[in-house]
Amino acid sequence: MTDHIDHSLVTDWLIALLEGMEGGFAVGDHAAPPGADPREDPYLVVWEIPGGSVEGPALTAPEADHSIVYQVDAVGFTRKQAQRLAARAGRAVAGRDAVTGAYLVAASSPAGLSVHDRISEGAFGGVTVEGTAPDEVYTVPNRYVLTVTPA
Repeated sequence: MTDHIDHSLVTDWLIALLEGMEGGFAVGDHAAPPGADPREDPYLVVWEIPGGSVEGPALTAPEADHSIVYQVDAVGFTRKQAQRLAARAGRAVAGRDAVTGAYLVAASSPAGLSVHDRISEGAFGGVTVEGTAPDEVYTVPNRYVLTVTPA
């Protein structure tokens, strides 16, 4: 399969979108942000994960839609903290106005690309806990599909 999309541009775009969320949370790129400690501040981690597809014209056509799957982990010192951050991240990535259908967080697409759909994969990851009291760390993983076309 020919892939006409530079996924690094889309990953950078998603990280910037999340870093721009109200509250200024740290966002890690496939790892916890440098110096991150959920006992001090919750944070997010973005992962491109296996999956996605290419649809539309022939796979070699530059205008084919590329669906890229990401997991965004919300990490906190309490369950409630992680769940609330996950909900905020979900609104930032895929939230839409109920009346207009416009994304709640508008964002320009990366140069040369059009990110024209941002959806929740639909299955929520639940809450996992690592460690033992008093140092538990809670994580809520949610998955999103970004549909991208070369501009």
